Amino acid sequence: MGANQAKSSPQNIGESQRGAVMSQALPMNVVPLPKPDPLPEREIAPAYPVDALGGWLSDAALAIAEHVQLPLSVAAQTVLSVASLVTQGHITVKRGHYSGHDPVSLYFMSILESGDRKSSADKIALKPVRDFEQKQRELFRESRKRFESEQVAWDLRRKSIEDSFKPKKQEQISEAKQQELAQLLTDHETKRPVSMNDPSMLMSEPTAEGIFWHLKNCSYSSGLFNDEAVGFFGGHGMTQEARGRTISLICKIWDSGAADKSRAQFKEHISGRRLTAHLMMQPVIAADVLGDPLLRDQGFLPRFLVVAEPSMAGTRFISNRGGDQGAYSDPRITRYFTQVERLLNDQLQPADSADEGLIFHHLELEGEALDAWRLLHDGIESELHPEGRYYGIKGFGSKAAEQAARIAAILSRVEGRDTIDPGHVQRAGKLVAYYLESMLAQTNNAAEDQERIEARELLEWIRRNGGTITSAEFKRLPMAYRSAKKARALLEELDAEGYIEVSDFGRNGRSRAWKALAGGAGDD
Repeated sequence: MGANQAKSSPQNIGESQRGAVMSQALPMNVVPLPKPDPLPEREIAPAYPVDALGGWLSDAALAIAEHVQLPLSVAAQTVLSVASLVTQGHITVKRGHYSGHDPVSLYFMSILESGDRKSSADKIALKPVRDFEQKQRELFRESRKRFESEQVAWDLRRKSIEDSFKPKKQEQISEAKQQELAQLLTDHETKRPVSMNDPSMLMSEPTAEGIFWHLKNCSYSSGLFNDEAVGFFGGHGMTQEARGRTISLICKIWDSGAADKSRAQFKEHISGRRLTAHLMMQPVIAADVLGDPLLRDQGFLPRFLVVAEPSMAGTRFISNRGGDQGAYSDPRITRYFTQVERLLNDQLQPADSADEGLIFHHLELEGEALDAWRLLHDGIESELHPEGRYYGIKGFGSKAAEQAARIAAILSRVEGRDTIDPGHVQRAGKLVAYYLESMLAQTNNAAEDQERIEARELLEWIRRNGGTITSAEFKRLPMAYRSAKKARALLEELDAEGYIEVSDFGRNGRSRAWKALAGGAGDD
């Protein structure tokens, strides 16, 4: 390469000369590039229909969202999950002749960034449950002391019965004495002391074996609640070896409240059990969970009601909020505590056999309520065909009508009703419609090229902030794009597609300033 050529290289020409050199290189008859393909927007679920919760549940959700400053949908998840927990041990729901007496238990998944106050909302919603657990544990400790004393006395009594029938040396016990001893021991067995079950209701990071043991030996109506579900999905219960067992058990309890556990010599069985789940997690964990084919194809994910919301960080101002009232003194929340406590104090009815679990009151969809539910079912079903709106989430859609029946029964119970009316079904339908749209948004976002979504968001930021950006301003970008490597990659894509153009170069010939062009993502 000659000296003159070297002087004309991009590294050596002056910035004022660059535009002229590039314009001279273009032919006069150049055809304008076609308008670039629209950049995709990140889909957001519609507003949560909080009014559909009704009464004190709706008020509590609004109050928690206000005091904690997190999305309303997540606050609603926390109170609806507690409503499921405190009602599931009392009722079942029957959808006319379309089903048997099904559990009303619900599973929830809430997706929020770290620091978005998931734990704070969960803490408030679960307070009456944890307070109830604490009171029950105090009773359990006293009961356990009495049981241990009675067990010692019972053992001594049994031993004394046996000792009184021991023959003298060289003698055999007669057949009559044998039968008498057997009868006495049988009678004594009926008086064996019974220990109160451990009253613990809540679990956080169990294995399949841990869930089975808990439902067998603790509260027959329990909750799997975890405000940082990385501990659940990354724990022992979800290792490659154990995850199949955990998934299968959780699905079976949702379906029927019954499960088996095989041991070396025999099989253990439980029935009449109930489990509510609420797993909160960060988007990075959720992406792996929602994209896991085993969790999806085995029916684990379709049993969950999922919400995912953008962060509210940067908008959670307190200057305009009253400082004289905290969450725990808000009348909406204190009323919620009172109502949850009322439902918790409604004692569960255990069956005669521990293996059979609980006895339930059966609620049935009938008459106008059943007609409303059938319309809901058929409306959802009509969107599950290959061209339908919910075809891409048909696993979730196929369970949506059943979810609505469960929610309707829960709403009836928390309102002190003995029947499900059409209004309960209609409100449950609004909630299920929201969850379908929320899941659809998550699925569509996952299907889109994430880099193109991010490119659109960066372009919109540039336009909102004067229409230009320099490399020195990368530190002002949203955190997700603040890395120079990340920002430059997105800017190069926007430049290549004709949304922006380079407006300045550094001395080394590297782009250092960009300008948004008219048209593009904002003018689709």
